[in-house]
Amino acid sequence: MTPVPDPNYSSELGNTVPDLRTPPTSCTSGVAIFEPGYYDNAKKLNAATNLCSTAWFKPGDYYFDFHDQACANVCPDNVFDASSNVWTISGKTVVGGTPVDANGNNLAQLPSGATVPGACRNPITNVNTKGVQFVFGGSSRIYIDQKSDVELCATYHPDRPPIAIYGLKSGQTPTATAATGLTLGTVQASGSFGGTATPTSLAPGGSVASWTTSNANAQTTTLTVKGFTPGGATPPPVPGAILQSAKLRITHKDADGTANSASSAKLTIGSSTTAAIAVPASVSTTTTELVFDGSTNAAIFNSLQTEVHDNGFGNVAVAYTANAKKLNGVTEVDAITFDLTYYLPVLRSQVGTCIDGTAPACLFLDMKNGNNMTKAYVQGTTYVPKGDLQMLLGNAASEIMKFGVVARQVSLQFWNGNSSQTDPVIEVPSDSPGFGFETTLVRLSVYVCSGSTCSVDPANLALRSRVKIFDEGGTPGPGHRQMSILNWDHTR
Repeated sequence: MTPVPDPNYSSELGNTVPDLRTPPTSCTSGVAIFEPGYYDNAKKLNAATNLCSTAWFKPGDYYFDFHDQACANVCPDNVFDASSNVWTISGKTVVGGTPVDANGNNLAQLPSGATVPGACRNPITNVNTKGVQFVFGGSSRIYIDQKSDVELCATYHPDRPPIAIYGLKSGQTPTATAATGLTLGTVQASGSFGGTATPTSLAPGGSVASWTTSNANAQTTTLTVKGFTPGGATPPPVPGAILQSAKLRITHKDADGTANSASSAKLTIGSSTTAAIAVPASVSTTTTELVFDGSTNAAIFNSLQTEVHDNGFGNVAVAYTANAKKLNGVTEVDAITFDLTYYLPVLRSQVGTCIDGTAPACLFLDMKNGNNMTKAYVQGTTYVPKGDLQMLLGNAASEIMKFGVVARQVSLQFWNGNSSQTDPVIEVPSDSPGFGFETTLVRLSVYVCSGSTCSVDPANLALRSRVKIFDEGGTPGPGHRQMSILNWDHTR
């Protein structure tokens, strides 16, 4: 058999990683509702999927690239619980796409216990369907346990198949971004520095924020700033980024060089504030560097790393407390900046033995074997050219790919009979609306009648044929269309 070339379909994501999403932690009328976006934590996704009796993935594009298993640079244990990169559906109803009722009417929300199939609008029968595309990267994979009902409805396109499940076969290797001199955006509290403390005066090379003491008694004041972002074209650490190291730089000159003038800094990270970190006093302008990484100030770094992943870096605040015991002494702060090294989210090709089947327990798509009683309908194409699929049809099970499969390998196994399986396990519909992707199959029936009237009656059927219409590039028109008769028969 001559291998069929890979059609090289593109994903709905293009080259952009969507915004990081946090899986739901509560049910709405018995349904866990998911928003389109980027999901990188399999353990949290599993908890959310199995939180309620039903999980609904709203129409849109989803990127699943789990970091739970150990990997280089972007899978730190303090952000991701060390576990597996498997999304496990355990006896729940999971539907992706526009929900519909039994009469095909759109619903505002999927109801709990929706009936599969028929829970979402089908692109195979409706040109207005806005559905989902589940894009998988890295070693992320799916396991469907017994008594689970799954239906994914893709988005209709006039020029290509509606792809519901997409496995990336190319992508990037995460590389570190070094952003130096992140400057603050907001002065939250200026203390005795007053109006001299501004984002401009606290940026490198500008003026300074200054505090002049009023007597010789011990005095203190606190300057609090936040909103640190890189300048120029350097992309900021957005949610989903993995922090590798951080360095807080404080350029300062204190009223005196004694212990009375020693300063300190506290970091507010998310909802918690660190203990004071010593900043040595200096009677001349000096830059104090406070380093945070896995081996230096590890506790603070772990909090920073989690905050950056969950929310980015913009909400991290620094409270600089200056001390003095000198009449008319001047304390200056010239700059408060951060240097960061971090990995931004990227689209990663499906990789590893847990995708291509060389490790049998790590198939991209696997199911409970034996008496699994699973219903899984993919209303659209499954395109995973690097992945291996295993479909196990046990008693009362029904797993159907409704618009074809492109995969490295597909394994089908039947267990204990399958009384509910009435459709082909894998099919390509011949009656989908629109032109399809370059090729459309048409059934043509010719009726011949006598007299002045004619009706579509079996008695008048004279010819039946099956015709292939090929539109180069998917666009119909003169010079681009080829017609081929695949078969025909006449009844008269």
